[in-house]
Amino acid sequence: MSKEKLTLKEKIVEGIDNFFRRRLIFLWIFLCVVILCIIGIFIWNEIDRNIKQTSAQLSEEAQDTYTDWISESDENKKTRIEEELLENLAQIIKQYPNQYATQRALSIRASLYAEKSEWENAARDYRDLAESFPKSFYSPISYINAAVCYEELNDLDSALAMLKKVVESYKNSYDVPYALYMMGRLSEKRGKNSEAEEYYTQITKDEYSYSNWSKLAQNRIIYLKIEGQQQ
Repeated sequence: MSKEKLTLKEKIVEGIDNFFRRRLIFLWIFLCVVILCIIGIFIWNEIDRNIKQTSAQLSEEAQDTYTDWISESDENKKTRIEEELLENLAQIIKQYPNQYATQRALSIRASLYAEKSEWENAARDYRDLAESFPKSFYSPISYINAAVCYEELNDLDSALAMLKKVVESYKNSYDVPYALYMMGRLSEKRGKNSEAEEYYTQITKDEYSYSNWSKLAQNRIIYLKIEGQQQ
């Protein structure tokens, strides 16, 4: 009886041993894959960290160069600084298209173009920045800056389109009241006072009452009503 039990135990042990022997190769393959994945993640993190560090440093240097360009009074030196800056910014945008450094590069280049009153180029970069990085804190203000550039070009339709993106896509942004005020002012400029009054009224609502633009909007509403009565 004990011999039968021992034989049964040996059979169980042998069965377990065979089971693991047959599957040992799969276990080793699984462990190798896990180890390779861990190594791959580590390498990728290091590469990503180096990319972010390098691109951030380049954007800082570009910002410093832009400051030098702004303050330079000698036209020849200013031209040389500008050429170097534009080349460096273009390189950042090309090499690091998905990094924060590219957001800064586009912002710096747009500011440079705006300083030179090259409104089309400035509007393009502001718009590219806003559309390429919609979740960035740069995005709403970049749309507003693009609107300013389009207004300088007397393209009021495009300016209003930029501002509408701020109001519709960034409802919780502190830039919304300003965007609405600009929309009201542009509507006045187009001779559409009733439309302007609607935009101003939105700013006076409770959700934007914290904004300084609220009082200005109230003043514009009063002005438009008086003007409407006099016509």
